[in-house]
Amino acid sequence: MITSEFQNYLLANLQKLPRDRVIDFAKNICERLLPYYKNFNDKYGWGDFELLKEVISTVQNRILKPTQIKELIHKVDAVTPDTEDFGDYDGSYALNASVAVLELLEYLTDYKLEHILNISTCITDTIDFELTEQDLTLTNEELINHPVLINELTRQLEVTKR
Repeated sequence: MITSEFQNYLLANLQKLPRDRVIDFAKNICERLLPYYKNFNDKYGWGDFELLKEVISTVQNRILKPTQIKELIHKVDAVTPDTEDFGDYDGSYALNASVAVLELLEYLTDYKLEHILNISTCITDTIDFELTEQDLTLTNEELINHPVLINELTRQLEVTKR
């Protein structure tokens, strides 16, 4: 649940950063989403936590060729849960973690910042789902102004300031 105003600020910050800092920003979010995928993987015995972990590490440690990126996208896509098959919160969390990694790989193919904005949305949606799971009575306004979500948005803007 990201407002367009927040996305505009984040995009403005990202546009000023060198690619390596943009990648570091995206990798950080992917790493923070990994435990959600691990919980899902443990609960259902489905997916490949080690693959996602390895992909994030690979992005950090070396330059990938386009053919390698395409292969990794295919592998990660194969272990991305479908919410029709896993319709609970754990499935949604794991989907967000997988999609974030896919978006990071897609960014490496075309360097379009929309992929990074999508990664940002993956973690804010996860926070939104978590808060809703904890308290089903929260209104949309309460979610948008919840301290946990505000902390994440603030963190993202701070990390991306030049």
